[in-house]
Amino acid sequence: MRKLTDILRLKHQAGLSHAKIAAALGLSKGVVAKYVSLANARGIAWPLPAGMDEAALERLLPGLADIDGIERVRVSYLQPAEMRESLIDVMTSTPGVVPYFDLSFQHASAAVLRRMR
Repeated sequence: MRKLTDILRLKHQAGLSHAKIAAALGLSKGVVAKYVSLANARGIAWPLPAGMDEAALERLLPGLADIDGIERVRVSYLQPAEMRESLIDVMTSTPGVVPYFDLSFQHASAAVLRRMR
């Protein structure tokens, strides 16, 4: 979920395009566009409202699947340190939230990244 706060900060505070945010964070433009759209639909911008932290953003996850036009929500590109039991609980117990996620283990090792090229 840390990427969501980075996306919102870069979009609203720095005024970057989706393409520039995607390049800066190693995401696709589609992921950036989806997160910005979902945040806008929930009325979340930057700076985050008082008391809005990663845990509060996590609590919004169940409501995303209830927005008209959104059939499913998938959490993507998590860092291992971002995985919390509470996030897994929300993901597995909320209809519309796909109980699947990507962990970026390879980014922890420069050697692995070199071999991937």
